[in-house]
Amino acid sequence: MNFGFEQHMARDKRYPRATEFVEVVKGLWDSWAEDAFIQDRETGQFLEPSRVHMLEHEGEHFKVRGPLNIARPIQGHPVMFTAGQSEAGRELAAKLADCQFAVAMTKESAVALYSDIKGRLAKYGRTPDMLKIFPCVSVYVGRTAEEADELYKQVTELISPNVGVEFLSKTLDVDLTGLDLDGPVPEISSEEALGMDSVRKVASNFIKAANLTIRQAYQTLLPLSSGPLFKGSPTQVADQIEDWYTSGACDGLMIGIPVSPKGLEDFVDLVVPELQRRGIVRTEYTGRTLRENLGLARPTNRFFG
Repeated sequence: MNFGFEQHMARDKRYPRATEFVEVVKGLWDSWAEDAFIQDRETGQFLEPSRVHMLEHEGEHFKVRGPLNIARPIQGHPVMFTAGQSEAGRELAAKLADCQFAVAMTKESAVALYSDIKGRLAKYGRTPDMLKIFPCVSVYVGRTAEEADELYKQVTELISPNVGVEFLSKTLDVDLTGLDLDGPVPEISSEEALGMDSVRKVASNFIKAANLTIRQAYQTLLPLSSGPLFKGSPTQVADQIEDWYTSGACDGLMIGIPVSPKGLEDFVDLVVPELQRRGIVRTEYTGRTLRENLGLARPTNRFFG
């Protein structure tokens, strides 16, 4: 609604538009050769015109002349993340993205998703290491398992029924107002939702598998950050992270923190040192840019090699 629309664009229009958009943006980032700006004080020549590319893009959704009004970024292209786990979303990630946000409530489903998306890259001339996949997990860590349990309990008890029902209604795209909180969660429509459909399906499947009531569903899902619960002492949380990483479920994780800044501080102070001790997390950055530190190659300029 911040962009003037009453609802999300339909998927069959959204993804073709997104694909063209990304192609245009990457073309604009490649507008200038690395040596385009001569800046020769003696001759007075600032720019070499032959080292500038006019994009002249004219497609179904965009008409862009170019060039971009800034030099090529230091990373070649800024790191591009995408989200979406529909068929179209997975294809977009495999074709054009550097990183993919992912939603999976179990390690097994995360492994299957990881394998599926990575397996699509070859048809676009890409290798598996050219796309990094990051599922989101929700971390409740304490100095002891009991401390983590207490934090989780406190967060859960803060959820009022009104907030919980509104959250669950929005997540599942179904109005739960007025229903018995201790009754079953209704079946969601099999029709595809216009937005957040992957999250909706993951949440619905999780609720169904656990046979949760409406109250149990929002008390379970709302404390999470669109991902499974990693809870316990620093060693226990590190064990879960290491298990996902070594099992082929991810290239890294998006860490959802329930309470800020305490949750983030505890993760940095308690969990990160344990992961560093195991050699899973670096002890210092080795690159100058996010792209380098993610292990992603700098893209070649498509127009100037």
